[in-house]
Amino acid sequence: MNASTNNKIALLFLSLMMASSTKIYAEMQSLSDSDLSEVDGQGIGLVMDDFIFSHGHNPSEGKVFRISGVTNSAGEDVVINVNQMYIARAGSNYGETLEGVNLGRLTNPYEIDLLNGDDPDIGLPGEAVLEFAAPRKVLDTAQGYDCLTGAAGGECSSRPSSAEWVNGERPDLGLELEINDGALASNLNINVESAVFDGSYLRLWGDDGEERMAAEFRLNFYSPSIEVSTCEQINQGCSSSIKMSNFQMELALGHTFQPLYIGVDGSS
Repeated sequence: MNASTNNKIALLFLSLMMASSTKIYAEMQSLSDSDLSEVDGQGIGLVMDDFIFSHGHNPSEGKVFRISGVTNSAGEDVVINVNQMYIARAGSNYGETLEGVNLGRLTNPYEIDLLNGDDPDIGLPGEAVLEFAAPRKVLDTAQGYDCLTGAAGGECSSRPSSAEWVNGERPDLGLELEINDGALASNLNINVESAVFDGSYLRLWGDDGEERMAAEFRLNFYSPSIEVSTCEQINQGCSSSIKMSNFQMELALGHTFQPLYIGVDGSS
């Protein structure tokens, strides 16, 4: 932002402080892509410290976590109960030990930002681009960590849980589904250890020619261990499971020259 803009912001805050007991009315006005492309603010950084999420399905305790509205090929209702879903510190032992994890940190947070399409790295002249981004990868690998093992030296910035950083920044993720299809019931469980998403982002902008929303999606996903099972309970006692070690996925969907398109089909 230039000096004139900073002065205007300072005057606005001063006016708000002086008029704290006065009613203030304001009107929000829409901005065109051309207007938004000139915005050069720093965006919003999101950091969640000591974060735990845990929810399940247990009607006897007043807990209902259910997905409905799904039907099978015969048109019969399929009810999916989410028996457990959790995000917690690494070492959660299939969600049995839930402790806080840090998601992002102040020097490398999750971000919501408005990018200038005129930037050569973006390549969308005259467009404003909305970006949702995970913590960035580092250019100097001496300052980073291995994306899988967490050992010192690597592209990823998210730190593993250790004596120095107890919470760590690599969460365990778990999902336990009970699928009821008529009289048949089955289970699907997914457990992810020390998940890392560094370098992932979603960028959105309007395509005037197509009159649709366009997108560029990058998903980086690393985990030293992913387990998928069909037992009634997700735990170490499940004898029927698929285990993937040192899992790495770097998925790219869409680009500025050939983007994904997001629209609504009103034909049905």
